[in-house]
Amino acid sequence: MIKIRAFICTLILIFLQCSLYAVKHNDNNELLFKDGDRVVFIGNSITHGGLYHLYIQTYYQTRFPDRKIEFYNCGIGGDVTTNVLNRMDYDILPHKPTVAVIKLGMNDAGSTFYELKHTAEELQIEQNRIVAKYTNEMREIIRRLKGNSNPRLFLIKPTPYDTNNKQANRKPLIGKNETIQKLTLAVEELAKESNATIVDFYNPLNDLNIKQQLVDSTFTTIGKDRVHPGPMGHMMMAYLFLKTQHVPEIVSKAEIDVSPKIKSKCINATVTDFKMNKTDISFEIVENAIHFPINQDAIAALKYMPVNKLNNELFVLKGINKGLYSLKIDSSEVGTFSSDELKTGINLAIYPNTPQNKQAQGVLVVLKKAFDKRVRTRDFLAAKIQIYKAKIDVNDTTKLKSFAEIKRKENTYYGRILDDFIKNSTKVDSIENELNVNLAEARALSKPVKHSFFLIKI
Repeated sequence: MIKIRAFICTLILIFLQCSLYAVKHNDNNELLFKDGDRVVFIGNSITHGGLYHLYIQTYYQTRFPDRKIEFYNCGIGGDVTTNVLNRMDYDILPHKPTVAVIKLGMNDAGSTFYELKHTAEELQIEQNRIVAKYTNEMREIIRRLKGNSNPRLFLIKPTPYDTNNKQANRKPLIGKNETIQKLTLAVEELAKESNATIVDFYNPLNDLNIKQQLVDSTFTTIGKDRVHPGPMGHMMMAYLFLKTQHVPEIVSKAEIDVSPKIKSKCINATVTDFKMNKTDISFEIVENAIHFPINQDAIAALKYMPVNKLNNELFVLKGINKGLYSLKIDSSEVGTFSSDELKTGINLAIYPNTPQNKQAQGVLVVLKKAFDKRVRTRDFLAAKIQIYKAKIDVNDTTKLKSFAEIKRKENTYYGRILDDFIKNSTKVDSIENELNVNLAEARALSKPVKHSFFLIKI
């Protein structure tokens, strides 16, 4: 009886040590978004309706659930630097951003010029004009941001134009991608001037296109329209952004050693209530984060970039008897593992049946609802900008409907957003309220949860 009590006391001591060694992520990385940050993503349609900033927001909500960070979609489809300057005072600067992420260039590189016959010299002249205009106006965007709230700056090299995808539904614009490449050099110059952080979307995605299209001519990191990345491409973009920030790859680590002579240690987690007999082991773990969820639409990104490196949710169990053990977390069967596998450590993030995975996916689902509502409000703004440019009274429904029909022939997207504006623009406040409800729900869903672990020797 004395020996048993001594063993139990030792185990209690170990798990007290485990709690004391529980540490949170290092917050000394100045590139990370901090508690209280207001982050604006400034761009064109790839930002307006694109998913990369949703995925970045999801990483932060799941990895740092205690941080309140506000993310703002400040993209408008079709925008170039001139348009961004025109809307800064009413669309961007009022957010008083502490962080500004700028991704422009696809539209600045132009399109009509490449459809016309031109000489190499004419192409060079046009590219020089485009680069000069882009550089000067980007410089002014940065100046006005710094003069407003002096945010930390991230300048993103624009995504490539996919000239060579053989399954694209649009004729390629020869020379456009080379112009975008020149704009990436302008981004480097601007970053040096403004002490901004560069995020390179162009080279990794362009290089991957070149490499994979040698094997499969239909492969693309972008999309069939040669311009807009799909979920896979946006997940790659999010990964490249997060990698540039040197975000923590560790979700948590719960290392348990039942040998009294070896200390146990946890990272970003706490273990309590350990119990063990000849066949059963049980305990409870609270992890201070959940892993970064990747939805099925974007899962193909894992084939080409190591996105899952951001998801190290480690569970290590040492000193147990040799054999196979069935692991259950709460009421969910996770899998069967050998004592050697448990000693080395398993990454819980890769197992879909864990309660933690269900929790993370739930956060992503709710954030996507908020994202969709934000995209709709951006559609309303894009429609309003088109209406004001046409000098039409927003209350003149007859003229608005005629204008929508005209714009629909130019681009079905414009027709759609103008129709929605005409019918539903008075609902903006209620949509914003619903969006904020979604964000609050995501914050609540991402809070740490105590989980019961059960291992049975089989």
